Amino acid sequence: MRKYNPGILWLRSGGNEPEYYPFHIYLRKGEVLELVGQWDQALAIYRELLNQSELAKESACLSQSWINLGWLFHKQGDEDQALQLLSKAGDYYRGKSDQGCFGDVLNKIGNIYSRQGENGKALEHFTLSLELATDRKDRYNISIAMNNIGNTYGDIGDYHKALEYYQKSHDLDVTAGDYLSASIDMGNMGWVYLAIGDYAKAMNCWEKQISWAEKFGDKHSLSIALGNMAALHIMQGEYQKGLSGVHIRLKIAGEMGDKKGLSVSYSHLANIHSINREYGKAIEAFDRAIGLAREIGLKYYLALFLQEAGEAHFELGKYDKAERSCRESLEIAQTIKKKDTIFKCHLLQAKLAGSRDKEEGVRLIRELLAEAEQPDQQAVINYELFKLTQDGQCRKAALKLYTQLYEKTPDIDYKKKMEDLERSN
Repeated sequence: MRKYNPGILWLRSGGNEPEYYPFHIYLRKGEVLELVGQWDQALAIYRELLNQSELAKESACLSQSWINLGWLFHKQGDEDQALQLLSKAGDYYRGKSDQGCFGDVLNKIGNIYSRQGENGKALEHFTLSLELATDRKDRYNISIAMNNIGNTYGDIGDYHKALEYYQKSHDLDVTAGDYLSASIDMGNMGWVYLAIGDYAKAMNCWEKQISWAEKFGDKHSLSIALGNMAALHIMQGEYQKGLSGVHIRLKIAGEMGDKKGLSVSYSHLANIHSINREYGKAIEAFDRAIGLAREIGLKYYLALFLQEAGEAHFELGKYDKAERSCRESLEIAQTIKKKDTIFKCHLLQAKLAGSRDKEEGVRLIRELLAEAEQPDQQAVINYELFKLTQDGQCRKAALKLYTQLYEKTPDIDYKKKMEDLERSN
C-alpha cells in the first residue's frame, strides 16, 4: 500500500506492522452511522480516529475528532465530556484561519449551554457563530446558527422571534436545495406552532419533516418528529395514536442511546395517564422522565416535568410531595426564565395553600388573575377559583374563555374543563 503523509489525510496505527487509515473517509463513515442512528458504531470510529490523531501528532485531525466525539457525547447526554472536548477544539480553532470550524464549535458549545438552561451564554455563542458564518457567506452554518438562535428564543417564550429565525433558515436551505436541513427547520417551526396553539400547522410541519427524514435515513430527526406528533395526538385526545407514537420513539431512542428522547417520551406517557386520571401510573412515568432529565442536565424539560409531576401528586392528595416538586420546578424555571412554567408553579402553590386555608388560596389565585395577560392563564385561574369558591361568575368567565380557546385550538384539556364546568351548572 502506498504510504501517504500522515499529516495530510492518512494516519498510521500502532503495532509491529503499521496500517494506514484515511482519516476523512472514516470520519464521514462515522457521520453517516450517526445519522442513521447507529451511535455505538459511530462512537467507536470517532474514538479510534482520536487515538490515531494522537499517535500521528496531527493537531487538525485531533481537533476534528474532539468535535465529532464531543457532539455525539452531547447527543447521548454526557455533557461534561462533551463540553471538555468541544472546549479543547474551540481553543485550537480560535484565532486560526479556519473560522468555519470555530463557528461550528461555537454552535455546538451553545447547544450544551442551552440544554443546561444557560440561555444567555447559548445566545452569545450562537450570535458569534452567525457573525462568522455571515462574514464568510457560509449558507450552511448561517442556517445552523439561525436555527439555534430560534431554539433559544423559543425556550424563553419569544415565539415570534423564534419563528422568524426558523423561517429565514428554511428559506436559505430550500434555495440551496438542502432539503435535509430544511426538514429540520420545518420541524422546529412545528414546535412553535404547537406552542402557540396552531395544531394544524404544527402537524403539517412534522409530516413534512418525517417525509424527508425517512428519505435521508435521518433516524434522530425521525424520532423527534414522531415524538412531537405523539404529543400533539395526546393534546387532541387521540390517545391510541399518541401512545403508538410514544412507543415507537421509546424504541428508537433506546436503540440509539438517546436519553433526551427517552426522557421526553416518558413524559408523554405520563401525560396520557394524567389525562385519564391514572395519577399513580403518571407519577411512575414522570419519575423516569425526571431521572433522565437530571442525569443529562435537561433543565428546560426538568422544570416542566417536575411541575407536571407536582400536579399529579396534588390530585392524589400527596401535598408534601407536590410542594417539593413544585418548589424545585419553580427554582429551575426562574433560573432559565421559563415564564409559562413559572406561572403554573405559582398556580399550583396557590392551590396547595387553598388545601390548607381556603381563603388564603383564593387570595393568592386572585393575585395571579390580576397579573394574567394570556387567555389560557385567565381561563385556568377562573376555573380554579370556581373549584374553590363555587362562584357562578368565575364559572361563567372560565367557560367563555375555554370555549373561545377550544374554537381556535382543539386541546383536550380545554374540552375536559368545558365539560366539567357545564356539568357544574
